[in-house]
Amino acid sequence: MQLHLQTYGASIRIKKGLFEIRHFDQDQQLRKEHLAVHLVDSIWIQPGVSLTSNVLKVALENDIDVVLQDKHGMPIGRIWATRPSNTTAVQKKQLEASINYKGLAFIKRWLGLKLANQIGFLDSLRKKKPEQLDRNLQTAMKKLNQLNQSLQGLEADTVAQVSDRIRGLEGAAGRIYFQAISSVLPPSYQFNGRSRQPAADAFNAFLNYAYGILYARVESALGRAGVNPYVGFLHRDGHQHKSMVFDFIEPFRIYAERATFQVFSGKKLRKGSLEKVKGGYYLSKEGKQLLIAYFNRLFDEKKQAHGEKRKTPANILREEAARFAVVLKSDEEE
Repeated sequence: MQLHLQTYGASIRIKKGLFEIRHFDQDQQLRKEHLAVHLVDSIWIQPGVSLTSNVLKVALENDIDVVLQDKHGMPIGRIWATRPSNTTAVQKKQLEASINYKGLAFIKRWLGLKLANQIGFLDSLRKKKPEQLDRNLQTAMKKLNQLNQSLQGLEADTVAQVSDRIRGLEGAAGRIYFQAISSVLPPSYQFNGRSRQPAADAFNAFLNYAYGILYARVESALGRAGVNPYVGFLHRDGHQHKSMVFDFIEPFRIYAERATFQVFSGKKLRKGSLEKVKGGYYLSKEGKQLLIAYFNRLFDEKKQAHGEKRKTPANILREEAARFAVVLKSDEEE
């Protein structure tokens, strides 16, 4: 399970071999919860939460990822065990792929999967909608498929040679996709395109936080596989910019989008879920808890077909990151 601690003043320590979580409820009463160590996969904390060095020691000994997030859900630091791995061999091949044709092959595959996932999601939505919306969604699906065909048809020796073209196709696809998503939401929740920090509307506020959770999951999977999160193929390198995380995340964005959509389609949004700030909205503590519950249930519990088996998205992510490292290291084609 993913242990999320967000309340200012909350703490976690080790007591009798268990994680003891302390926090204050709405009535300012101290609450204590105890969790067996083997049940925890990762610990997520935000500023204002404290933990002891014994917690860190137990986490490292049990391969539990400890992630520090900012208030938007984005990871700003993490602690994990330092163990011998194939990191050096993988990262040498990763650098080579970033400046040759292999990087383009990876990018085409990841973005192709992203678009296929989006088309599949719209297809699942159209079957439940009136005829007019059904036609609009089918039109969007057709356009996304055409853009994917254009993407897969790109040929070059490096990503850099066609990066502007890729970004143009990706941007066009995003506008079509999110316009389609907005059209099936209740009128009061419809939105005008993507907006970041702060979000201009409730849907984007939830989606931004969901992406933040997903970024941390992807970074963790890549790190465990020995992949350098800073050496990307499409996203530009920059100071402390985790380019590979933004590249590799593409096929998995659908889970953040589905979880966010479920919050709104399930009519679970409450007035206290958002905080109004200058220029837009952020999620409140209640909004974060609501989204985390939807995201974790979708990502960690619900299984889907993957190859010949059914697996959770969390397991698929870990396996795909490990597979990516193997392919890089072995010089195989993607």
